[in-house]
Amino acid sequence: MHLLFNIAGAVIFGTAAFILFVLRPSLAVHNITSVEISLFHTFFNIICTTIMMPFGGLLVKLSGMKKMPHLRQATAMRLSFQDILITEY
Repeated sequence: MHLLFNIAGAVIFGTAAFILFVLRPSLAVHNITSVEISLFHTFFNIICTTIMMPFGGLLVKLSGMKKMPHLRQATAMRLSFQDILITEY
């Protein structure tokens, strides 16, 4: 989930930065300090969390689809077996 969060954030911020630097190229030509990096990282995390909060369930589903598909099948089989046991009573 963390990887998907960062990829989506990088796409959002990369697109915004590209547009900003095309419109104002002077902003792209300056050295950045470690303080500015840490401030940007904090800003990135806060903004991405705010944007992606409504999509949390979707991110969890997508991250589950990427990892270990054989476990998904085993979980589905286990759940269906539990459903059979519950419906027998």
